Amino acid sequence: MVTMAAAAHYKLFLVSVFSLIWTPWPHLVADAQFTTAFTPDNLSAKEGETVTLVCTYQPETEKIDFASLSWQMGDTVLASVSCPNACSRTNTNTDRYSLDVDFQSSGNLTITGVSLTDDNVYQCKVSTIYRAAESTSQLVVNVPPVSLKLSDTMTPGGHEQGDIVPILSGESYTVTCATQPGANPPADLEWTSTTAQINQEDKDDQQVTGSKLTVSSKEVTFTPSMADHLTTVTCEATHPALESSLTKFIQLDVQVPPRNVNIALQSAIVSDGGTLTLQEGTPSTITCESLGTRPASAITWYLDGVQVSSGVGRPVFSPNMNDGRLQDASSSIIIQPTRAQHEQVLRCQATTFGISHDTSVRLSVDGPPDPPVIAGIPDNINENQQTTVSCQADNGHPSPSFQWFIGSRNLSASASLQVSADAKNRIDATSQLRYLPMREDNGLALECNVIHDQLSQPMRVMSDTLVVNYCPTTVDVTICPEVEAGSSEVMVCRSGASNPASNLVWIKGVTSVTEPNALQTHFEESTEPLGRRATLSYMRNFTKEDYKQSFKCCTTLSPSCDSTVCSEPCVPDVKYAPEMPTISRNMPGRQVTEGTVDLEFTCRADGNPRPALTWVKAKNEGLMLDQLTKEDGSQLLQFREVRRHHGGVYKCIANNNISPRSSTDDQLIVYFPPTIQNKANNRTTANEGKNASLSCIVEGNPSPDVNWTRLGNHSLSNRTVIVNTEVNSDYESVVTSTLNILNVQPDIDHGNYKCTAISTAGRDDAVIILSGTSKPEPPTSLRIDASQIKAHSFMIYWQFGYNGGVEQSYVITYCLNDTQLDCKKIFGIKEPEYLLEDLEAFGWYSISVYAENSNGRSSETSEILVSTSPLPPSDYGIIVTNENGLITLISNPATDFPGEIRFKIETEAEGYCNPRSSAYPADGAPVQKPSDQTVMVSSFGRGMCSVRETVDMASLNQGGRGAPSTVTFAIIGAIVFIALLLVVIVFVRRNHDRKNKSTKLQQSSVRSGPEGQPTNGQARSFLSGGYYAYNPVYDDVAKEDFRKSQHEGRMVNDDGLIYAEVAHVNRHPEGQPPIRTEEPTIYASLDFDRMNDNKIQIDKQAIVDSNRTAEECPEKEALIYENVTPQGMPVSQ
Repeated sequence: MVTMAAAAHYKLFLVSVFSLIWTPWPHLVADAQFTTAFTPDNLSAKEGETVTLVCTYQPETEKIDFASLSWQMGDTVLASVSCPNACSRTNTNTDRYSLDVDFQSSGNLTITGVSLTDDNVYQCKVSTIYRAAESTSQLVVNVPPVSLKLSDTMTPGGHEQGDIVPILSGESYTVTCATQPGANPPADLEWTSTTAQINQEDKDDQQVTGSKLTVSSKEVTFTPSMADHLTTVTCEATHPALESSLTKFIQLDVQVPPRNVNIALQSAIVSDGGTLTLQEGTPSTITCESLGTRPASAITWYLDGVQVSSGVGRPVFSPNMNDGRLQDASSSIIIQPTRAQHEQVLRCQATTFGISHDTSVRLSVDGPPDPPVIAGIPDNINENQQTTVSCQADNGHPSPSFQWFIGSRNLSASASLQVSADAKNRIDATSQLRYLPMREDNGLALECNVIHDQLSQPMRVMSDTLVVNYCPTTVDVTICPEVEAGSSEVMVCRSGASNPASNLVWIKGVTSVTEPNALQTHFEESTEPLGRRATLSYMRNFTKEDYKQSFKCCTTLSPSCDSTVCSEPCVPDVKYAPEMPTISRNMPGRQVTEGTVDLEFTCRADGNPRPALTWVKAKNEGLMLDQLTKEDGSQLLQFREVRRHHGGVYKCIANNNISPRSSTDDQLIVYFPPTIQNKANNRTTANEGKNASLSCIVEGNPSPDVNWTRLGNHSLSNRTVIVNTEVNSDYESVVTSTLNILNVQPDIDHGNYKCTAISTAGRDDAVIILSGTSKPEPPTSLRIDASQIKAHSFMIYWQFGYNGGVEQSYVITYCLNDTQLDCKKIFGIKEPEYLLEDLEAFGWYSISVYAENSNGRSSETSEILVSTSPLPPSDYGIIVTNENGLITLISNPATDFPGEIRFKIETEAEGYCNPRSSAYPADGAPVQKPSDQTVMVSSFGRGMCSVRETVDMASLNQGGRGAPSTVTFAIIGAIVFIALLLVVIVFVRRNHDRKNKSTKLQQSSVRSGPEGQPTNGQARSFLSGGYYAYNPVYDDVAKEDFRKSQHEGRMVNDDGLIYAEVAHVNRHPEGQPPIRTEEPTIYASLDFDRMNDNKIQIDKQAIVDSNRTAEECPEKEALIYENVTPQGMPVSQ
């Protein structure tokens, strides 16, 4: 058995190999046996049936010669049997596929419940000992259509079976038949009709997307006639899967559209586009007919393009008289026409099966016009002046006629008619009356009557009451005043009767008065018919120019009066102040020589009444002058002998007790001999090879000539240059003459020089000595700028002295703690100011300065004592806490700070000027912080403050420290006691020293508070020059009502002037009054050494907010707590 099986397999292997090799050339092996498979080409089955696919092959084989057999659809093997060694089977779906193989000649595949997805090509593959073979079959799954859909353009959703479809006679109609939802294979369609001549299109098959079904459709087109009414059109579908064909039909409702539509009024037909005349307000019945349609037409009315439903009656339908298969329709509308409907279009629209036919007529509505309106009557009608008046009546049809009356007088003969049509062809009629008014017409009214065929009586309109103007005949002045120039008096005039009241005007000379605020008009009724009188009052401010001026009152021109009527002249008696005086003199020219005798000035002036005249000298009006009044009223000024002090401007004043006085100036120039002013400064130095300058300052009038000569039989060398400068005025000339000697040679140039001044008035001489150089003189006025004092620097200033004829420099000596143990010098300083830096904070320094040049050094200035400002609180170990919302300063015992140091807590609101001083709390007392303000702390002592430090409120300790122990409090108490003792010692010593060096003012009135500090409201400030100033509290001092400023060390009066009261002053004269500045701006410092003769400080330094004065600051701004000492509590570690 094994041998036979092996032999069989070997045989099968050889046959397979042979088959593969010779397959491409079967014609070469004509005698060999090969396997051939057979299947039916096409099979069909209904959806859901069971079908068997038969596959046979030849030659027949024994089972031992059978290799394999399989069925597959496309590339998918559905079922197979394979017997290479032992037979095995595969099946992708045993519920639907069953493979029956007999291993001899067949292998059949049975498919249960076929569906459209089984519609495909199937392949049978056989392999035996002879060779492999295959054959294919096409399985068609028949799916019939379910229904038919008949649709057209009017009904895309389709018609139901037997639907009656309306169509138009004579109009082409197309209907489509389509299978639903589709079929496989495609169904066949066919159209039939009982009477209509149909024209079928080719069938159209469309594959259903994503399916093997096909939707088939076929169109049919035909043109129905009236004979095809109610005929049927049928679509039939056939399919192999259908036992009987599908059919669907529709019935044709052949309709006839309207073509004959008429509009009639009282059976009278109006042609399309014609005119239909109606009476305004009279109801009219209008009929519209649509003849010969199927079905009967629906009739719609439109007026002016808008559909009308009101007044439309129920439609009436009846068979057509000519063709009983057709219908007639009629509709009536009742219109009560209005003027607005004139020229509107009335349209009748008949509609059948969506087909409309229109007929239109244009309405002509006859009716009376609008109520008439009279226009063109002026506000003022002048007597005997022709006026054109119109009466207008619009929107009538046809045109009306007019009549005019005034009282009982008919004016129609003077009227003309104008007619025009508006956009809607309504008639606008206007009658124009040419009217010549008479005085008798005043108070009457014009009457216009409008006559129209549609009116039972005329329409009447009256004008407003007519006012006929006429002129006055007289004007009288009732008040002509006597007045003083500069005073106001009234002038009054009154006109005769007129209608309306006349306008009056005052005329000065030939010029009308135009002063609205000074003129007042009053009107009153007169006894004459409709007449009025006018009164014009003129309140005039009279001046001297009005003296002897003529005034008159006149009527003005008006539309009714072409001429004026004037009063008799009014000449007010105007008394006026003196005119500008005129001056004459008994000598020509303004220049006279000192010593001239009997010089006279004569002054004259005009006024009403005549003025008195007085002579005064400008800038010295209290000076008694020699003057005399003459009979003609002139004033004589006499100079018995002219002296130089008589030179100046003299004023003649005229006064007649009427303000203002007047005056005229005249000038007197006195010539006097020249005088050399600097004779005392008669020494100049210059060494060999240097240049020398010698000067003479000469005063005189007129300007003198200055000459230089060398004394001792010496002449000026060729190395000299003379430069003269002049400052001239009418009363004095100042000439500065400088003799410059270049490259001085001592044996030639040293000696005496004479300066000679000569003018027409005289001469003067001076001698100046030229010699060699010397040591410089010492500097003066050493001072400190308090505004620039900082913790480690300050600025010092001084005045330079004579340099000895050569360039000089300065040397500063400064010693710490007012001793000579720690002193430093700074050399080579060129300018009289210097910034000392790298100094010890809050340290006392003694300062002195001397000058030196190549010839030696000067003596030193007097020493001044200056302190630098303290460091900020944080540098002294001061901690700011916030317990329970109260701000408290805490010191660190491990950190020392000077006993003179105190601290300041400030609260400042944003946007305010400067802080306002407030009460000092007790030492270490907490301060309540306003919620809307910024808190700052600073150190102060010796009248100076450190840089302010802003407190970060968010980061303050909220009271987390532990309570200090008793030992801690004892240590703190001991430290505080020692510090206070040192403060008292230093305070007593410094106070003693200051008493020896300074003088108090009697007006200081400063009250002392705790620890020797100012009381509440007093802020101390360190000023330039080494002295202190306070804001004093004035108790019983006889002064104006001072109020406290927002700035330390200053007081501001209500008049805006700034005052400073000095308490301790170095080098300041005793009894000197308070310093007063003229500007309202507040400055940061006051410097006595920089005051001019009027006690006004020069080169002031403005505060940060210098453009705001104290008066502009709010009443309440902020608080300053000064003299605050820390509690001395230890800082927790």
